[in-house]
This record gives sequence, C-alpha cells and structure tokens, in this order.
Amino acid sequence: MNLNSNGDKNRIAGRDYKENNVQIDSLDSSQTININVPVKGTEERPLVKSQRISIGKLVYAIAESENSEAAPIWVKLHAELGVNGVSEISGSQYKAALKFLNDLLADSKEKKTKKILVAKILNRTEDQELRHKLNEHCSIYYKNSRLDELSHNQLVEIYEWVEKTVSVVLPDYKEYMPVSFDNKIRTNNPVIRTSFIELLTTHFLVFVIVFVAGFVVGEIVSKI
Repeated sequence: MNLNSNGDKNRIAGRDYKENNVQIDSLDSSQTININVPVKGTEERPLVKSQRISIGKLVYAIAESENSEAAPIWVKLHAELGVNGVSEISGSQYKAALKFLNDLLADSKEKKTKKILVAKILNRTEDQELRHKLNEHCSIYYKNSRLDELSHNQLVEIYEWVEKTVSVVLPDYKEYMPVSFDNKIRTNNPVIRTSFIELLTTHFLVFVIVFVAGFVVGEIVSKI
C-alpha cells in the first residue's frame, strides 16, 4: 500500500506510515540556527627526562665540534622553536628540535672537514707553478678560486686532481708536509748525519791541532 502525504507538518494523525522521501521546497534562512560545539583545548605535554637528555647531548656535541660554548646553540634552538627556554619546549616539538640540532651538527662536521681539505690542498701546491694551475683549474671548473667557498665534494675532487698533477709537474716531489685531522701541521725535522770523511776534509786543520796537542800532552804525562 502506498501512502502519499501532503501538508505543512508532513504528518497524518492517527495513522501509521513510513516516510520514504522528504523534500524541502523552501527554507527560511532566518529560522536556521548554527550550533558550534566548542572544542576543548588540549594542553601540550612537556618534554620527558629522556627527551631533555637527548637534546642536551646534541647541543654539547655541536659545541665540542665547533670548539665553542653551548649557550649560543641553546639560543638558536629556542629561536627556532619560538620558546624562551627548554622548559617551554613541548613533546610535540621534540622531533623538530632533534632535526634542527642534527642539521647543525652535520653542518659543523662538514665545515671542519672542509677546513682540513683546504689545508691539505694548499700544502700540496706550495710551488708557484702548481698554485697557478690550481687557481686556473678552480676558476674554469668551479667558477671560483676561493677554496673555502667551495663544497665538500668539490674540494675532494680538487684534492684528487692535485695529487695527479703534482706527480706530473714535480715528479721528484714525493714528500710533503702532512696535515693531521686536528688541523695542525706536523713538521718532521730530518736528522742531519755527516760522514767522518766529510768532517775530516772540512775541518782538517782542527783535527791536526787536536791530534798534536793530544800527542804532546800524552808524552808529558808519560814522563811524569
């Protein structure tokens, strides 16, 4: 049985019915009410002890790598996260803090390695001809002859090029001043050994005087 109903209320009193379709022909917007359910604010969870320790270790690792104090690194971290101190860093900011500090540490290590590479390259190209070729090579291939402005990968390529070029330009130049990884140049002072014949030839008169004096003193002592 089909039942069609019409009317303002869309209801028929005293009878059971089933509504299949309800169509609204017109809607007065003045009678509508928007109900907004307020969202309860969630408090940010502070860092737990293990998270504080992890952040602190990274900060001091960066300070050690840069041979500086930890305070400026804390300031950079607080500025990055928009907080006034480590106590204001929330748990949701923990990953962002780790990423920022790890990026700083990687950058610090790269700068340190670059400094060592630059020292090695300059040490290997002390010869005027080699230094000229180095500047020319960098200007052509990297458009920059300032080594400290080049990337780590570029410096590695230049160092390999220098190693090949040294053997061609200066085939007799086999030894060079080694640079340690603490960026300090190690100097090996060779021990100069002079043969007895060379000493005798160079200081013949001295040897004669010493020999005669010794002979005379010996004769005098033997007669006493």
